[in-house]
Amino acid sequence: MQVLLLHAAKQPLCLLIEDLHWLDPSSQELLDLLVTAVAGYPVLVLGTARPGFREPWIDHTYYHRLTVSPLSDEITETFIHNYLQPYDAAATLTALIRARTAGNPFFLEEMLRTMQEQGRIVLQDDMYILTPDAHLAMPASVQGMLAARIDRLPAEAKALLQIAAVLGRDVPVALLGTVAELPEATLHKGLQHLQAAEFLYETRLFPELTYIFRHALTHEVAYSSLLQERRRALHARTVEALETLAGDRAEAQVDLLA
Repeated sequence: MQVLLLHAAKQPLCLLIEDLHWLDPSSQELLDLLVTAVAGYPVLVLGTARPGFREPWIDHTYYHRLTVSPLSDEITETFIHNYLQPYDAAATLTALIRARTAGNPFFLEEMLRTMQEQGRIVLQDDMYILTPDAHLAMPASVQGMLAARIDRLPAEAKALLQIAAVLGRDVPVALLGTVAELPEATLHKGLQHLQAAEFLYETRLFPELTYIFRHALTHEVAYSSLLQERRRALHARTVEALETLAGDRAEAQVDLLA
């Protein structure tokens, strides 16, 4: 660290540290000391991290966090066009890719690459379409990354995310609380943690508070991480909870119950 500070005393210095979410405790401690030590020096420390990383320097006046927002629908379509040029994707294929990736550039690129490598898209009238009976399989790289993020969650938050995945991409909080059998305070604390980690976000207040998975791919990975026996038990508990919450209206929700 002293070498860096001596160098910075001679001329401005820029340090780039990637993938902060993989820091081990010793490296995190060293970085904390560095961030504190650079105050007053002409040093710019740039770090990149995935959602869920918790920086301990948030109260430092010289610290700033920049969040990369998801790509807009327009930019996503431009991305797809540039990737597949000189051809383009059919409107239905573009809409499907956009819905699956939710504007995440990494998901988007990996999805397009995997579809091409596996021959899941073909040219028809100078336009890429999904092959018959094909589906957009999740790239192994995306699945591994999401699985690793889920595994790094505290045990209680991970269990709550898996239960939410059983309910579907839209997660009514009342139903989640009944299935999870958690006190209201514990439930909302867990949801706040998952929202801060950008797994879920609040989508509706009325007629009932509802959260939604930020990405369809995240929902799929969280659901597939459940053992089949545990998954079956949660589905059964969900049906019971739906019947209880619906009361006399259970017959009107027969499709949902099925």
